[in-house]
Amino acid sequence: MLEAEFGVSPMTARRDLATLEQEGRARRTHGGAVLPGFAGHEDSFQQRLEQAQGAKQRLAQAAVA
Repeated sequence: MLEAEFGVSPMTARRDLATLEQEGRARRTHGGAVLPGFAGHEDSFQQRLEQAQGAKQRLAQAAVA
């Protein structure tokens, strides 16, 4: 955790992460932050839904059968 690693309070960590995000130096995520370059490469849920739709439909049909 950032608090333990840097010896700061949870409020300080949240405030500093918010500042880094406003400056474009970080992107906040659930439970922390990532560098902006890494954030762009994360697969979004919508992108994953659109991948391999045929295979997913075949799997669903096999499960129903």
